[in-house]
Formats: sequence, structure tokens, C-alpha cells
Amino acid sequence: MNTVIVLISMSDFTNGRKISENIENTLFNTCNDILRKAREKENGFVAIYPISDFIDACNNQEIELENFWVSYAQVNKLP
Repeated sequence: MNTVIVLISMSDFTNGRKISENIENTLFNTCNDILRKAREKENGFVAIYPISDFIDACNNQEIELENFWVSYAQVNKLP
């Protein structure tokens, strides 16, 4: 099982906070399952990072977090 960080675009989803709360700490088989869950009712930008990649991206200032709802989930298989 692997922890991933899920970023939900604030500008693409009208219910992004609710989506991030529904995903939080849920076990999924794959990252594609997370994408399907996030995009059940609306289509928009969703990014999924293994936790170490997310930390690197934040430390390298590659992500502007003020544009995203942030959540986390568990996946059995990483790509």
C-alpha cells in the first residue's frame, strides 16, 4: 500500500472540497481508480503524486498549492 497526494483543481471543480474529502484516506487499487472517483460528476484537472514526489515538488516550488484542494489516499499499485 502506498500513500499518494491528490490535488483537485479549484477552478475546474465546483465541488472540489467535497471530492477531496470523499477521497481522503480511502484505499484504491490504482491511481486511475482515484481519477475515476474524482471525476464522477465533473471533469477537471486532478494530479496524483507519490508522497516523496509531492514533497520534492513542493520543496522545488513547482506546485502553487493555493490553486488546489489537497487530499491523500492509499493505492495498492503505483504506475
